[in-house]
Amino acid sequence: MFPLPPLAFVFLPESLYIQLATENLRGLAGLLFGSAALCLFIVNVHNTAVYLSHFRTNPHYSPRWSPEIYSLSHYINEHGFEAKSVICVDWGLHNQLHALAPKELRRRMHDFWPVFRGLGNKDWQKQSAVLNHIFPKGKSLALTFAASKETFPETRRNFLDSLSTHPELKSHLVKEFWFAGEKIYELYEIFRSPVGASQIGHAAATATAYANRFAANSDIIVAAAHKRATASASRRYDSESLQEISAKIALIGGTSISKKNLLTPGALSLLCAPQR
Repeated sequence: MFPLPPLAFVFLPESLYIQLATENLRGLAGLLFGSAALCLFIVNVHNTAVYLSHFRTNPHYSPRWSPEIYSLSHYINEHGFEAKSVICVDWGLHNQLHALAPKELRRRMHDFWPVFRGLGNKDWQKQSAVLNHIFPKGKSLALTFAASKETFPETRRNFLDSLSTHPELKSHLVKEFWFAGEKIYELYEIFRSPVGASQIGHAAATATAYANRFAANSDIIVAAAHKRATASASRRYDSESLQEISAKIALIGGTSISKKNLLTPGALSLLCAPQR
């Protein structure tokens, strides 16, 4: 390691110089070791300069390693105790904030990026159960990267979609964190109302059941009305048919036959008799 190699080249030639017998050999050995020491010194200076150049100010940091994390951590450490939980929505937030947070606040910090990444593949009831676990009743803070800065874009998208489809979660954007003219982080405040998602889901299921029952009863009522109308029309048709048959018999036989005696054997034989 620098500067051990140059020091070795400083003290090693002295011992070799003493061992050499003639002046010519001593001069040649000194020249060789001096040149090697100079080359080694130049190489070490160059490598050190390249290493130090990486510490210059660079505004184009990766969002996951942005210096703005210190501003975000300072705000969380100051206001995090007002919330029941501090939720990290995307990968690359929790470890840094957890390391910079006081010990009392670390218990409230949770990393749920795998959950939010797969939340869009679940139905509404499963989403509600997951959100009930992530966001307890009361106030919570949720941290995510800004748009186009995410590690996994689906985490932020599923997070915002879940807020819009679950009215029991009241949310608003509290603060944005910028660095070098770019928005890096977004901080949301989530408040769960006393009415839980399970109660809303139960109410929706109850309303659906009542609607289905009403539709079934309506079908039964319509079928019964149709049956009564058909029966009434059939009776009216039978009555009119009997009157026509009675009139025909009267014309044929000149005999008045009542409806009661219309279907007697005598009436039927008269009806079937050929006309003269």
